[in-house]
Amino acid sequence: MTICLRRSFGRRTSTLLFTALLLCVFTVPAFAQELDPKKDVYNKNIHYFQPPSDGSGLLNTWGSEPIGHLGIHLGSFVDYAHRPMVYTDPQDVEHVVIYNQTGLNVLAGFGLWEALNVSFAYASVPNRSFNKRYLEIYKWKENAVEDMRVAVKYMFTNRRIDGFGIAVMTEFTMDSGDPQNFVSDEQMTISPRLILDFGNEWFTYALNLGYKIFPDGIEPGVFNIETGDEVLLNTGLTFRMFWGLELFGELAARAYTEEDDYSEIYSELYGGLRSTWFVDNPLRLTAGMSGGLTDGVGTPISRFYGGFNWHFRMLGWL
Repeated sequence: MTICLRRSFGRRTSTLLFTALLLCVFTVPAFAQELDPKKDVYNKNIHYFQPPSDGSGLLNTWGSEPIGHLGIHLGSFVDYAHRPMVYTDPQDVEHVVIYNQTGLNVLAGFGLWEALNVSFAYASVPNRSFNKRYLEIYKWKENAVEDMRVAVKYMFTNRRIDGFGIAVMTEFTMDSGDPQNFVSDEQMTISPRLILDFGNEWFTYALNLGYKIFPDGIEPGVFNIETGDEVLLNTGLTFRMFWGLELFGELAARAYTEEDDYSEIYSELYGGLRSTWFVDNPLRLTAGMSGGLTDGVGTPISRFYGGFNWHFRMLGWL
């Protein structure tokens, strides 16, 4: 009887949490305010290398798979981007603002019941090389802390069992980063996402469709960096060449929803290898590089990255 009551309580609690998450994903965009310019700023967080904090999916593309009840995920990634910020003025003249940037993501997550994940990401830029011409004027920091990210994900169907996975996720960014340094959105943002993936023991395809909401809406300032609601797209495919080694490719993109002469699209194409070690508590090592496809702010010419994910419970196909 005690066991039955506990299971029933767990199901009811999980259902309530799932319902709250679902309402957030599908109703928050409907109530999002239109851009309401309140202050002039010259930045937003342009460090778009943001691996899933629960360790799922590919590189920047979330997967539907759960961590598992009371399972734990820990991870960390380092990336080095070349020319991540180049401003093109109305006369089509390019101005390099940041030549090189080193980024760090520290990830942690845990599972509740069999379908719910809660995860966190602490990010920073330990080192940046600015154009000295602008650095003397604006006094930016060469190292800075980014906004913290908190994500809640609920799985409908399990790709590991059904071959096709569906999940919904909402990510919140906290206004905790250094302001006026291209690492903070300077407000709390909300990013609901729909996660779809399918595959088997040899391949996995994943697709994320999201919408990032800036409730305050900030008008562009220096360099005309647009800050406002964005449409998010991440998609990728991984092949398992043999047990423990994967080859993957991925596309990450985002676009500002308001039309403007200076509005640019961010898009980046990634490729890399992932190696999995151990069975009971798998450790995954990832390394690769990427290249920018467009000229949008935050799009580097090239990026090199590496990192690990450590799961204290089986997560996805090996």
